[in-house]
Amino acid sequence: MMVGDPAVPVIVDSYVKGIRDFDINKAYEAILKPVNLDKNEKAPPVRAAYHYILEYGYIPFDQNMEDEWWAWGPVSTTLEYNYADWTISQLAGLLNDTETKNKFYQRSLSYKKLFDPETKFLRPKLINGRWKEPFDQLATEGSGDWVGSGGPGYVEGNAWNYTWFVPHDVLGLIELFGGEKEFSEKLLESFNNGQFTINNEPDIFYPYLFNYTENYSHHTSELVDQIMNSAFGIDENGLPGNDDCGTISGWFVFSALGFYPVCPGADEYVLNQPLFDEIEIQLDQNYYSGNELVIKKKFGNAREVIFNGSRMNSNFIKHSEIIKGGELIFIIPNGEEK
Repeated sequence: MMVGDPAVPVIVDSYVKGIRDFDINKAYEAILKPVNLDKNEKAPPVRAAYHYILEYGYIPFDQNMEDEWWAWGPVSTTLEYNYADWTISQLAGLLNDTETKNKFYQRSLSYKKLFDPETKFLRPKLINGRWKEPFDQLATEGSGDWVGSGGPGYVEGNAWNYTWFVPHDVLGLIELFGGEKEFSEKLLESFNNGQFTINNEPDIFYPYLFNYTENYSHHTSELVDQIMNSAFGIDENGLPGNDDCGTISGWFVFSALGFYPVCPGADEYVLNQPLFDEIEIQLDQNYYSGNELVIKKKFGNAREVIFNGSRMNSNFIKHSEIIKGGELIFIIPNGEEK
């Protein structure tokens, strides 16, 4: 995350993942305070320009820049607010607050108002509901008066970097594209035309999005392997960009384990394949019931994943399952040894 309200997903993900040695009721109260606004009330700094979300469903490009707190990159900020609101809905569900759960789930889907079915991009929109013109999908400057500020409407990136930033509703985004073929082909184009960037946060989970499809999931292992081998190293330049509180190195660690948290706040990881032949993870007994999780890479006739003796039938595994410990085996087809 670059802007938005990033503390909320951290708190929610911690609670969802079983780290609960804090006062969740106080945290919940603090989370809701800046997002429960009265009519015509301006949003506080932590949710700058959020009142536009409540009125239009998005932050317009022609927002009032004379406001004390305006949103840098209205498309990017809208998307990140949507994701944060989705995590609020998840926490509300766990706390049996059904009304809040439903309200914030609906808010989390307002990104759809920024999807242009003609260009297939999430792009800036004006208060009057029209698209901002001209639209340059490749622009990386113009969002601010400094180099690398981001294209108009975006934060340190462009339309390619942000169009798939909907980690909480990937299937809904696939539907907007017109199906997994259109979704996957354009996503793959972002890698082929040099628009994917592993050195900054917005799109680092994009290689894993192919695993949400039936016919294009093979691209995930291909791309993750390629990125790990080409963008990372063991010298002083081993990280491809600013680590930003461990985000980039965290991507590598999870990818090396063979699974990745595309959507923190959800009780699941997207499966891929591990870097090493065997990995042992000692589980913290203060939080988890299992002793250790052993991850193994083996080779066989077909690709499959076996967890504690049972074959996995999807590209996902639940956090609540792996914290029980056991053995997670990835079978890689013969001939793909590296």
